[in-house]
Amino acid sequence: MWRFNFFFQFVLITIIGLNLFSCKSNEGDNSSKLQIYSKKEVIDGKEQHIPIPEFEFTNQDGQTVNNATFKNKVYVTDFFFTTCPDICIRMSAQMARLHEAFKDSNDVMLLSHSINPEYDNVDVLKAYSEKLGATSEKWHMVTGERSEIYGMAKFLMVTALEDPKAPGGYAHSGHFILIDKNGLIRGYYDGTDEMEVTILIDNLKTLLKE
Repeated sequence: MWRFNFFFQFVLITIIGLNLFSCKSNEGDNSSKLQIYSKKEVIDGKEQHIPIPEFEFTNQDGQTVNNATFKNKVYVTDFFFTTCPDICIRMSAQMARLHEAFKDSNDVMLLSHSINPEYDNVDVLKAYSEKLGATSEKWHMVTGERSEIYGMAKFLMVTALEDPKAPGGYAHSGHFILIDKNGLIRGYYDGTDEMEVTILIDNLKTLLKE
């Protein structure tokens, strides 16, 4: 288990490091195309990137959120929980910044998955979203089956797990993941870092032009 976790962390750090290099090289150059980070598989004899799998969650308004919700949209996704005493506070502030930056764009959405879905029910998420000024038309905060949420985190290659030793009892990645209109991963960004999120905003604008 230790060897697996070390290997996983090494791979993720390598991916994110490559991404940060790519992001910074694209900064100020909106003609550059962003790299694709989604895994590949062979389909009909041709290697192709794998899009986001089918999912179905419930948002802060009690509405069903699934792949169709984000059809032809560019979106940023992350993992959090409302009672998080640590990085979620900074992450939520930066997601609120994205919410404000793209409030007038119908092509950009946000998706935050609670990794403590048993506690973070619809009412809890609604109160949390209202504190941040979030609207479900732009920013979906979702709950659902724990296995499905953790499975999505695994697909996106970020950490989400219950850990009694972690602040608040859960460990999770602080990264924001950029997803394009085809459901492909186009970037990883430190959601606790204001400068990283500034790069994300620039990259979002680049992606919208593809």
